[in-house]
Amino acid sequence: MERIRFASGATQAAVEGYLPANVTHRYLMHIAAGQYVAMDATAGTTGGGMRFSFVGNDGTVVKPMGDAHICAVVPSTQDYFVELASDVGAVNYQMSVLIPVRIRFEPGATSSEVEGSLAEGGVRHYVLHAQAGQRMIVDPGTTQGQVRLVIWGADGQVLLSGRVSPPGGVFDGILPVTQDYLIAVRAEDGASADYVIEITIPAS
Repeated sequence: MERIRFASGATQAAVEGYLPANVTHRYLMHIAAGQYVAMDATAGTTGGGMRFSFVGNDGTVVKPMGDAHICAVVPSTQDYFVELASDVGAVNYQMSVLIPVRIRFEPGATSSEVEGSLAEGGVRHYVLHAQAGQRMIVDPGTTQGQVRLVIWGADGQVLLSGRVSPPGGVFDGILPVTQDYLIAVRAEDGASADYVIEITIPAS
């Protein structure tokens, strides 16, 4: 069994390997309660034929064995096991894991800030929960370099894609669904970036 480890400050990890026919591989991750987890596994050039389960150390089944994709919020802080299997015999496979940083507002607050530094081409992910009909403003600023924002819902609906800031990179929109919303911040123009992003959800 292999433990999946993230590089310091990273919100994504990738593993790859070879899976013989009729054999499963198991991976282990420690995840805190309330964290959002997205995973996909693909094989070969077609990407199909893989499946996995996602189960807590206490026996909680977050996802039974099935399609090799999951987006879920884990219920408790513990180790979680991923069991990976193939329906197409022996395969070379890749598995991606995304655990974004959860943004939480202080009681009574209507905004929150996140800041960080990214190496050239680096990306960091954030997630927050919001209600349908709420207005969300995401205002990125940088003290060095530029960043590109992508914003999408846990249901896959993209709200913003490909807008570089500064200048002109503010997202201001009404949220269509009550769910988690993800924000990806990527360093642009072949340089590192230092950023501060303010997320505001005005009071109704």
